[in-house]
Amino acid sequence: MTPSVWVNAARFLTLIYVALILYFSLAPAQPVSLPHTSDKLQHGGAYLLLAILASISMNGTKRLLIWIICITLGAAIEWIQPLTGRHFELADMLANSIGTAAGLFIARILSRFLTARRVPVISPTLIDAGTKHRP
Repeated sequence: MTPSVWVNAARFLTLIYVALILYFSLAPAQPVSLPHTSDKLQHGGAYLLLAILASISMNGTKRLLIWIICITLGAAIEWIQPLTGRHFELADMLANSIGTAAGLFIARILSRFLTARRVPVISPTLIDAGTKHRP
């Protein structure tokens, strides 16, 4: 797959993932028997993945913009939640922010690692130019 295919796939997955975050954050709370984990870990993990997907979809650029958008999304959801029978929590917004920052950090490290491991492509014109003798 070419890099543009990965970027386009990440853009599509990011949109789907934002829709899932909106649905699960704004749907009325249902008693669910899931393994007991901290609500804040769920928030942080959700926004960590969102930040990684968004970073890939932006081709590793505009990290500040991604951070601002994710923080704004998380804050907006928290402010809307009381309208859906859920509770507003500043701690959730903090967990979203930390998850976003961690996701962008991980995305940056992955980007550097993958970029460093790429094998440079040498074009035939560069090989020919290197073999020509100069008078």
